[in-house]
Amino acid sequence: MLMRINKYLASRGVASRRRIDELVERKKVLINGSVARLGDKVNDQKDTVQFGKKIFTPSKTPQVYEHWMVYKPVGYVSTTSDPTGKPVVTSLVKSKQRLYPVGRLDVDSEGMIILTNDGKLTNKLTHPSRHLAKTYRVWVSGKITRNGLNQIRRGMRMKNFKVAPAEVEIIEKEDNSAVLEIVLYQGLNRQVRRMMKALNLYVKKLSRVAIGSLEIGELRPGQSKLLTKQDLELFFPSEF
Repeated sequence: MLMRINKYLASRGVASRRRIDELVERKKVLINGSVARLGDKVNDQKDTVQFGKKIFTPSKTPQVYEHWMVYKPVGYVSTTSDPTGKPVVTSLVKSKQRLYPVGRLDVDSEGMIILTNDGKLTNKLTHPSRHLAKTYRVWVSGKITRNGLNQIRRGMRMKNFKVAPAEVEIIEKEDNSAVLEIVLYQGLNRQVRRMMKALNLYVKKLSRVAIGSLEIGELRPGQSKLLTKQDLELFFPSEF
């Protein structure tokens, strides 16, 4: 089947189509050993495509898409490889498909992360215009104030910019510690930790427990679940 090079690599989880166009312009993509150009088309049953160390050879069978929900433990990185030798989240799933993480959780955080080889779904889940809700449980120490919670709800100012408003509720509270539930509609790097730091709260534990309406449920650190169509509908109900 013929498809544009950006769609071909996006469907294999390399990056978004826009990002792939940038890589093509920088001459980072090869088709059958020749430098790819914008708009080039690939036959997935005849052509070999290379990007860096990744080589995609002709497929003799139809592409099989898999979607996994994984409970990333603390200490694992949300990548397919790590130069420092840290364990990678893709090692937690036994699949014959080449899977990639959708988005990231920092190495000190745990909880839900999606692994897939479906570039179309990856783009949907990560595109900023979607405003897909991500729910976190945060164990903190320090003084919780009404003003601090309202700052989160209004949208906090972080140095040179303002983050989008988020939802926050107190789940448990003791003298100098609490468990918060925070729902983000924006995906900035280490956003929850940076917000807590701005409120002089120390994060003891951070776990992502839901993406959209899909909850992590009974999964425990290191466990995974192959998602069904019904599970995927919990991301974007009208699109599956």
